[in-house]
Amino acid sequence: MSIESNLAAGQIAMRVMDREVFRHFDEMGLFATTTALKILDRWVLNSPEKLKELEKQGHGGMLFNRFATQVEQELEAKETERYWDFRDSGLSHWEALETMGINVNL
Repeated sequence: MSIESNLAAGQIAMRVMDREVFRHFDEMGLFATTTALKILDRWVLNSPEKLKELEKQGHGGMLFNRFATQVEQELEAKETERYWDFRDSGLSHWEALETMGINVNL
């Protein structure tokens, strides 16, 4: 059982990220999907120092751009048959993305 299985998507990120940056992302409509919130949780768990560094650059602007791009890539991937074939074969979400050539890391 993973740590995030006991928390709603975004709860890990909300606890670690700068509140103003997190709120700005929410106001911009970037949290419209569970996928978006899970991306932030993944980044917080895997690269907390890099995330905090990007939050500081341009008041979160660098992180915002990277996040928006990642959300778009992952949502587009989930619309393909190839992605679902990988998932049906037993790969996790991030494994399917990596197999498709999408960088899941911050």
